[in-house]
Amino acid sequence: MFKILFLLLSLTTVSDARLSYRNEFQFVTHWYNSSNCSAQSIKNMTVHSRCYDNQIINGYPKCCYEFLNSINVFKNDNFKNCIDTNYDSIHPVSISYDCNIESKHKMTFTEVVTIIGLIGILLISSCTIGLCVFVLCKCCDKEHRGYKEIY
Repeated sequence: MFKILFLLLSLTTVSDARLSYRNEFQFVTHWYNSSNCSAQSIKNMTVHSRCYDNQIINGYPKCCYEFLNSINVFKNDNFKNCIDTNYDSIHPVSISYDCNIESKHKMTFTEVVTIIGLIGILLISSCTIGLCVFVLCKCCDKEHRGYKEIY
């Protein structure tokens, strides 16, 4: 019996079991043909990532600022501000950054399997403890087996 229990416990895996929902954000870089971002953007580059820190700073989550600081080569660390790159005087190019948060309401398959696994581990543990208590009570109560008459 203990071999089966050990086998079941060794087959279960531990994953990132968090019950709080995480948000996903879209970090968008807009490229413009003008130096003041007056025309429509010619190219948009979108990066999707997860946000675990939902603290809001100036209307944007903290994770957006952390991502901006990790990729930005300019001194400007604000969103929706036009940054003139001064790359070429003949062909002026400017960029601006934007970040949109998307709430995630659906659970992923991994999160569902993790919760089912945790419930399974709790059931196996409680059954094992109950079985141990039952076996101990049976072993310690040998003298009271059978029926005795009351006189």
